[in-house]
Amino acid sequence: MQTLYIDSLVLLNFSINFLILLATAKLTGAPYSWRRLAAAALAGAGYAVSALFWPLLETWPLKLVVALLLTFIGLGRRQLLRRGILFFGTSFAFGGGVYALWIMAGGRGSFSLYATPAMRTVLLCASICYCVLSLGFRMAARHGGDRIIKVTVKRGKKQVDLKTLVDSGDTLSDPVTNKPVLLAEKKYLESLLDDKEKEKIDPRAPVSSLERLASSGGGTKMRLIPYRAVGVEAGLLIAMRADAVAAGGKVRKGMLVAFSPSELSDGGAYCAIIGEDTW
Repeated sequence: MQTLYIDSLVLLNFSINFLILLATAKLTGAPYSWRRLAAAALAGAGYAVSALFWPLLETWPLKLVVALLLTFIGLGRRQLLRRGILFFGTSFAFGGGVYALWIMAGGRGSFSLYATPAMRTVLLCASICYCVLSLGFRMAARHGGDRIIKVTVKRGKKQVDLKTLVDSGDTLSDPVTNKPVLLAEKKYLESLLDDKEKEKIDPRAPVSSLERLASSGGGTKMRLIPYRAVGVEAGLLIAMRADAVAAGGKVRKGMLVAFSPSELSDGGAYCAIIGEDTW
């Protein structure tokens, strides 16, 4: 009879869940923090331990729900379904790769993450599998996934650097010129504004903000642009025209920068969003 050590089980599942979540983040180009990944991996380890005592927890519908929950904890709610499905698929790819390496390393038969006398070998196989998969994931992220870059916005003699998510699904543009628009949180743009603009601009009330600016003689520096988003069929954003917006050595002159009416990132991983085809 094989002895089962709960601490080894938790450590093994935590490590493999963490690597799978990290690989999913690399594949999708999702912003992540080590703390959130660790929290999700620990939750996954807790599920594994619980499933050991209550086998009914291992039903496929529940596994899908758990995959979405771990994705939400580790990577946030943005693109949750897409990332959850990729997390689930990455788990399968990871399991197959680890098993293949296990056999190549001299392991016999199947191994279980619930109890194995060769935990070091399994962890080594998992680490190698992650490194191999990560190489392909980085290339995929470069060519189609979201990524975070530094964008510099200049207005007059002032400038600010923004951690910006390059979102392949972002199509926000100026309806007059059809040029892309940078969307950013107001608190990160305030260093570009004068005192009057800081006081009168409320991103949650773009029309009244523009009216207040116009009445004080500053409305010509701002304009309204329409947008659509999940849960918002037709909305308006107040935007200012920047002298230059630069990223990666490339510069766009006269680009519009819109004020977001809400926070853009779970946990502050980024404060602005731009479309993939901007540069």
